[in-house]
Amino acid sequence: MVAGDVVSGLSIAAVLDFQPAAGVECVITMCCANTTVGVGATLYDGVTQSYVLYAVASGMAGYPNMKFFVTNTRWLRLGDAAVNNAFTGIQTK
Repeated sequence: MVAGDVVSGLSIAAVLDFQPAAGVECVITMCCANTTVGVGATLYDGVTQSYVLYAVASGMAGYPNMKFFVTNTRWLRLGDAAVNNAFTGIQTK
């Protein structure tokens, strides 16, 4: 993949991690979940996660028009094992 390519992911009833390859950087522009429990978008390093966005919703929780920068050492983690998760973004480097 090269800068400008679309990145995206989808999980069914599972946590969704998106960790770019070493040297690659991406901007996540949208994430969502089909949930009846809380769902969060976190910045994760393999040990510690920090919620950047968190919503408690019934039905669909979404974060449109976001700018969430991820790298190989700080990546995106979405939701929990009980919900369907999705994201889309752009590779910038």
